[in-house]
Amino acid sequence: MPTPHISARKEDIASTVLMPGDPLRAKFIAETFLKDARLVNQVRNMFAYTGTFKGKKVTVMGSGMGMPSIGIYSYELFKFYDVKHIIRIGSCGAYDSSLKLFDVILVSKAYSESSFAKTMGISNRHTLPASKTLNNKIKRAATRLNKTLHEGIIHSSDVFYRLNHNAYQDIFQKHQTIAVEMESFALFSNAKALNKKAALKQARNNPVLTMKVKSSLSVSTENELGIPREVELYQNYPNPFNPSSVIRFGVPEQSKVKLEVFDILGRRVATLLNNEVKPAGRYNLTFFGDNLASGIYLYRLSVGNKVIVKKMTLIK
Repeated sequence: MPTPHISARKEDIASTVLMPGDPLRAKFIAETFLKDARLVNQVRNMFAYTGTFKGKKVTVMGSGMGMPSIGIYSYELFKFYDVKHIIRIGSCGAYDSSLKLFDVILVSKAYSESSFAKTMGISNRHTLPASKTLNNKIKRAATRLNKTLHEGIIHSSDVFYRLNHNAYQDIFQKHQTIAVEMESFALFSNAKALNKKAALKQARNNPVLTMKVKSSLSVSTENELGIPREVELYQNYPNPFNPSSVIRFGVPEQSKVKLEVFDILGRRVATLLNNEVKPAGRYNLTFFGDNLASGIYLYRLSVGNKVIVKKMTLIK
């Protein structure tokens, strides 16, 4: 039965749901990895898609930003659509200096100053665990894919901006949190309340700056789509975009990869990859144009003697 926030029929939602924050990321995951993916929800543009992956029915749905948003969607999925497992996939900021850009974090527990669990009548605790069952499955999958996981406690913050931006240092020391995001505590609260399973897999997404332009590389896409036969550069999505867009490329063999962004006058505004060695596979890179003006930009992929250029449009 539809809810005020989800219009899908009950049979349209799989028992396992992947939840990125961004609904456009949900769209990309579904269209890239799922077979016969179809749109099953677009209320408030919070897209949900259902398809199959290697024969298993899977739903991918955006959660929005922050605990109130994921709290609504995950509760309704658990309660009214009989979803058994929700795995949040997204990005986070590192507290632990040993974590490197693009490292993958598997969350064992979520700490938060939030009153979410208390207000729901679940618990007065400020730390809640992820599902050990789901985490063990994620670990086995990571081993098969030769992916390194950094397991630890995540800080689920109620706010994105703090007047005292150094407060994270106390949180890191006192609660041993290795990174920060804004959703998992609410997800784990709902799983506890409704006796369901939830997990969280994050990629560290601290900014790499060139003229204050950020980029982040997805760590979960290598080789998932097979090895390309030649160097590939796809059209960015969304396009036009504001403020971020995903650039996808592929290399047929281990190669040094350079990916740069230029304005329409040919001035380089960002170097996203600078002759980094990448194994054969396909990759997604998120480009952030927060501090750029609206206009047409060119992104150029250089792999050996192969150079491919495409246009993208930033509209603010």
